[in-house]
Amino acid sequence: MLKVLTIIFLFISTVSADVPSNYSDLPAVNGKVVKVSNINSLYKAISGLKSNTSIIISKGIYKLNKPLNIPKGLANIAIRGATGKFEDVVIEGAGMNNKAVWHGIMINNAQKILIADLTISKVGFHPITASSGSESIHVYHCRLLDAGEQFIKVNSGKGEGSDNGKVEY
Repeated sequence: MLKVLTIIFLFISTVSADVPSNYSDLPAVNGKVVKVSNINSLYKAISGLKSNTSIIISKGIYKLNKPLNIPKGLANIAIRGATGKFEDVVIEGAGMNNKAVWHGIMINNAQKILIADLTISKVGFHPITASSGSESIHVYHCRLLDAGEQFIKVNSGKGEGSDNGKVEY
């Protein structure tokens, strides 16, 4: 009887474990900071992106007409919602059955990428895609919805894959 109670207790304590309510263990924003508050400023920030840059996205819904493409060869990039709540910053494609916006965020052979505190939804293929050679991608406190295919896709190309990736909360 004691074994059964112990197993039940362990199961209940595992199932009812709380997700942390404070997501402050992300690194502090450093390097160049670009704050955006509309879709045009978001596209401009992405197209002009340089290594060691954080894009902080204000509360709102950002309707994409093309994917957000992180350029090849960059490192230490953060794309973060400003409020720390994924429900406050929504990046939205044209719908699961509309391939006009096939990816939400496309990471093109870039390293040390943080995507945090966002909702990415309504895309034809994948809310987040990483090409071969992309490394150390950290998806933190994001909600991914309504994807035509996989929610996160990593292309292996030449068997390289992607190392040191992490998805949390």
